[in-house]
Amino acid sequence: MSGENIAYYDRQIWERDRWSTFPKYHESCEFCVNIMKENGLADAKLVETPADGETKYGDWVNPIAWDVKEATLEVLEPKVEGDQRILANWTDVPNSIVMWCAPTAPEGLETEVVDISGVSDHKLADMPLKGKTLFGPTLMKMLAARKEAAGVILGTSMREDIPAEATRWVNAWGDKPGTWMMNKHDSKLVGFSLSPAKSRFLRRLLQKGTVKVKAKVDSRFYIGTLPYATAVLKGTGDEEAFVSGHLYEQGAHDNASGSAIILEALSVLNKLVEEGRLPRPRRSIRALLMAECYGTLAYLERNRDRIPKMVAHLTVDTGAGKYEHIGSCMNIIMSPHCATSYVDSLLIEIAETYYQKFALEGLPMAPAGKKIILRKYSYGTDNYFYDPTIGVPSPLVALGMGGPYYHNSADTPETVDPRSLRDLAVVDAVFLYFIANAGYKETLWLAQLALSQGFRNIIGTSQELLAKALSSMNEDELTKQLYDGIDKILYCAELETRRLRSVQRLVLSKEKQKLLDYLRPLEERLRQLARSEAQGFETAIQEYAAAIGAQIGEKLPKKETRWDREASKVVPKRKLIGPLALDDLPYDKWKIVKRSPRWWGPETAAIWWADGRRSVKEIRELVAREFSDVTLDLLAYFKFLQENGYVDFV
Repeated sequence: MSGENIAYYDRQIWERDRWSTFPKYHESCEFCVNIMKENGLADAKLVETPADGETKYGDWVNPIAWDVKEATLEVLEPKVEGDQRILANWTDVPNSIVMWCAPTAPEGLETEVVDISGVSDHKLADMPLKGKTLFGPTLMKMLAARKEAAGVILGTSMREDIPAEATRWVNAWGDKPGTWMMNKHDSKLVGFSLSPAKSRFLRRLLQKGTVKVKAKVDSRFYIGTLPYATAVLKGTGDEEAFVSGHLYEQGAHDNASGSAIILEALSVLNKLVEEGRLPRPRRSIRALLMAECYGTLAYLERNRDRIPKMVAHLTVDTGAGKYEHIGSCMNIIMSPHCATSYVDSLLIEIAETYYQKFALEGLPMAPAGKKIILRKYSYGTDNYFYDPTIGVPSPLVALGMGGPYYHNSADTPETVDPRSLRDLAVVDAVFLYFIANAGYKETLWLAQLALSQGFRNIIGTSQELLAKALSSMNEDELTKQLYDGIDKILYCAELETRRLRSVQRLVLSKEKQKLLDYLRPLEERLRQLARSEAQGFETAIQEYAAAIGAQIGEKLPKKETRWDREASKVVPKRKLIGPLALDDLPYDKWKIVKRSPRWWGPETAAIWWADGRRSVKEIRELVAREFSDVTLDLLAYFKFLQENGYVDFV
């Protein structure tokens, strides 16, 4: 595996994607298709999806296509000498205009700038902003559209660690809170983004008096396409291991490096198979390079018949920072409660083995284990295939960027380390090939890995709960922590039992009963450990209570409320595949929803449990196990979803 090859692919993708226009996105996709063809992968092709601002896949509306040829922002008043008067020039810094920036008249647009940084909503309501350009640190498109402003200038964060000339990439230009890519119903506004240095300069001018600027933008909205690239390393059967990495972002880390890693990993695997150094795997390995989330949803909707054939989906959304930097650690995102999977155990084993045996040799890195960070499940990218409507384990393993480069123009190939690229490519390739070739024998080993992880998690949960309980001096609180803790330890065993059973997905139908017979005693060992840990947990708390003179009370039944009674009768069943986004639901109908629920949170977790068998009351109890603070009224939320056609009540 060559870090230098990956770095070459990375730079080639970055050189195209950093312009953030749809024609350049096509070039990037074509480059990836050509590389996959050259590297011998089968069925390499570019597939177009509509970029019309109205076609919907799942609940996500594809964006309207956009292109720009020229864009500048200059200070007219007060008079500024030299280059300082040019606040933004797209040709020099593509990030200096927002994606989907509207065009101006050929002669430009002259407006007064109003700094709304720190201004309260109450004061903003009374401010005359029509025809003016708003300047502030946060995305304010909704406000600008509502107040009929001419446009916005987004100042970059004043954090000291952000490079002075690093310009924020603004790729979210929808009108509603939390929406993302612009669709045809969103308002068309002029928008610029400034670096910290330019932001400070403009703020100083505003503090001295009136500032007027001139914007000239030659851009266009049009009906186009948003393509994805796909290719296959052929296996002997009809199932697939799936790997995706998103294109079309401005950074060499995020996510040109992820796509580049996939190109190299599949190239090397294919070469090893073709040369006979690895047996052709039982399953094919399919690569998908696409727009983040929009592209995977389009693929899934268009290929629903293939979903049952996917055994796992690896998401490569990553950085690749300097090798020795503590910010370049490998992050492995664990599976969610509704789909606990063996893939966690497998990735941990591969990564730890790699760092122990190979990556550390002669390099001043942290010890193995210190270089790997395990994180609770979340998604802000394509690792949402765990969603039960898809039902495919979807691990995410990512390296940090090693610096403050996220979504800003400092994310360049010079900050990417080929050694880090190589590390992640090796881990990803080993995972993909193992999944592609795994059969009955491999599941026996996987089961033992999952069992070991289950033991660690049960014991770790017990220890964490005990440490918290033994700091309490309140009798009622101690009583609550005792019974809640026992419940959580036993629930942890339930999750780990599901992880163990998940290995069934890798065996043939005729082998499943034999595997279940093998797994049954392992499941009982997990339950036995949980019962033992729960007993030890209770004993320790009883002893602690006696030592501080506290009396542990009896477990009291939970009082049933009117909400409980109603929620127990409502059984929702979702209707759409993939994350809920509310992209085409008018904002005046959002009611209790304050932001699009497209990313991971209690709202999404609740939807994922809505399978037509569980009541809202049961769903809330499950969500509360995964999130410590659930303030959303899930009964009202599901009623809102039912009223707008997202779920049925059965």
